[in-house]
Amino acid sequence: MWILGYDLTLLVSPTNVVIVGGLTIAKVGYDKYLLFIWPFLLALFAVAAGTVAIVATLRVYTNVQGA
Repeated sequence: MWILGYDLTLLVSPTNVVIVGGLTIAKVGYDKYLLFIWPFLLALFAVAAGTVAIVATLRVYTNVQGA
């Protein structure tokens, strides 16, 4: 499940080459990108948190064996 947090972090990381390169080619400032992506990131975080909560709940009530 840690991959959810990792991927969400990559979307806003200013050191991500794909993000910085794409913004440079499109001539969009990083501040404008953050204003545009903020609601989307919030929605993705809510979905990720909900997914983790559901899986954790199912794991407790179904008595799943394993790691």
